[in-house]
Amino acid sequence: MNHPIPRVLSLLTLVLALTLALASCEPLGTSVAPPDAPQLRVVTWNAEWFPGRDPEPTREAELSQMKEARAALAELQPDVLLMQEVRDWKSAEALVSAVPGLQLHVVSDFFDRPQNLVIASRLNASSGWSELWRPESPETPPRGFSFAALELPGGRFLLAYSVHLKSNRGDQAVDRVMRQQAARQILDHASKMLAIYGRVQPCVLVVGGDFNTSLDDARFDGEKTLGLLRESGLKWAHEGVPFNQRITIPGGGPFPPGCFDHLFFAGAQRIASHVPQFPKASDHNPVILDLDLSPQSQPKLGPLPPPVAVPASTGGDPVARDNGPVNALDTTRLRELEGRDIVVYGTVTRIGQSPKGRLHFLNFDQRRGGFTALIRDANFGRLVAELGGSLEERFVGKVVEVSGTLTLHRGTPQIEITRADQLRVK
Repeated sequence: MNHPIPRVLSLLTLVLALTLALASCEPLGTSVAPPDAPQLRVVTWNAEWFPGRDPEPTREAELSQMKEARAALAELQPDVLLMQEVRDWKSAEALVSAVPGLQLHVVSDFFDRPQNLVIASRLNASSGWSELWRPESPETPPRGFSFAALELPGGRFLLAYSVHLKSNRGDQAVDRVMRQQAARQILDHASKMLAIYGRVQPCVLVVGGDFNTSLDDARFDGEKTLGLLRESGLKWAHEGVPFNQRITIPGGGPFPPGCFDHLFFAGAQRIASHVPQFPKASDHNPVILDLDLSPQSQPKLGPLPPPVAVPASTGGDPVARDNGPVNALDTTRLRELEGRDIVVYGTVTRIGQSPKGRLHFLNFDQRRGGFTALIRDANFGRLVAELGGSLEERFVGKVVEVSGTLTLHRGTPQIEITRADQLRVK
């Protein structure tokens, strides 16, 4: 009898389930023929708000990206697929059906944003689930990880992780330590899973995803996220590959090209790795890792590093505020202030909203990519009442100051409004 794989379960709940699954050797999910050993192709790919490439996509955008991504996946032909920024199970299922024999094992459900983590493969899954990061300080990393134990020929297991670590859209010092926290927790979890699944045969371990950090960019000098994984004994898929051959997020505007997407592995040998380009399908390029699965000794991860304390958030750079308000039309300057607590001023040109009405905007610039003040639908009614009526009547055509933390969405500078006192007519 086949059993569905739970999407989100706690580690404590699953320890017993793992033991029982190993004892019964009864696979979960639909039985399919595994790829021929000893080679296996692993692909990790951030699908950029799939489907639609936007938090509030049009139906046309959803259909367009689905078509492009399915064509790309059919070309990639993964045996194991790790994905990030996928809306839900239904969307993931429609995508992976582009590859015959590729079955869906895990899709996370992180509640607050449709940026979920996927694991799919041509293998049978003994078990799989997702977990939120454990709180180790007042500021816990967002999202979490997805995990699956996949059955290899000969009674071995491939332990697969899909991750999407903290972005660089907040306090940079805090963001970096949150990513290090996540790396430590992955190593802790992987050590436990190796102990359980490696009792009979040596395992293969793969960790892949969007790490939002790079070994090539001076902005991340001193960050230990990727170093922790390498120092533990995991091998880096990009090892020895020139930077220009492993760019996973092409540059644009003020942002240089970067290598943010990575695969780490143990218990196997790298045959080849490369980074193809599918710009119509996502703003990230996928990473391909072809592995030789010839038996090796059981991976043993190094000692677990101590917990990393997150520094208190500075709430942005006070220097930006000391320098005075920034003109809403000065887009170049605003992009330089990402993650900082600032005041922006300018004339409101219009009030707009997203196609589904979940986001409302105060636009200050007629040009595409110009500064906007963002109000989520959940806060909209309350803020309208607190501000005393129609936003059009109160703000359009007037000079308004907006205060808050500046973020970038696909290069567009914006400040989210959650309090009425963040908006002031001059």
